[in-house]
Amino acid sequence: MGERCRTEQRVRGGTPAATDSQETVLKFAQCMRDNGVAAYPDPEGGMMRITQEAAEDPDLKSAEEKCKKAGPGGP
Repeated sequence: MGERCRTEQRVRGGTPAATDSQETVLKFAQCMRDNGVAAYPDPEGGMMRITQEAAEDPDLKSAEEKCKKAGPGGP
């Protein structure tokens, strides 16, 4: 499995976002951009998909740690 696929799975890639959690997913995406992953996309069609550019960003793991509470499955 490629890094992109693993990254998509870590961030619930391909999983439909419930209407109630759409705001949460948008906040997570913005948090990722605010923490150095400029190419991190907003969800489209209720799906979270990570681009290759975002998956290869050296700040990805650090941003994920900082944004855990803002994202899907966070407290």
